Amino acid sequence: MKRLARLWVNGDEVEVAMEPSAERHLRSGQPVTPRRPEISARHLEVRRAYSMEGRFLGVVRFNRGQGTWMPVKLFDLHMPSPYAP
Repeated sequence: MKRLARLWVNGDEVEVAMEPSAERHLRSGQPVTPRRPEISARHLEVRRAYSMEGRFLGVVRFNRGQGTWMPVKLFDLHMPSPYAP
């Protein structure tokens, strides 16, 4: 089963939205694979990650060589973020 992430462009910033299976993998320290491999993220670029419901999950870093998002700092928030895409 693939671990998927989606990107949204919100103004000048790009956020990563994690599907439930991807969120579980991030929370256990595992990388997730982008849904679209042609994502234009630079190597080790840091972005905000949100759940599909709009909860702020934390910060992830893109590993261009592996084509995956790695968790940097995650939070356990239960309310949707007003800044979610």
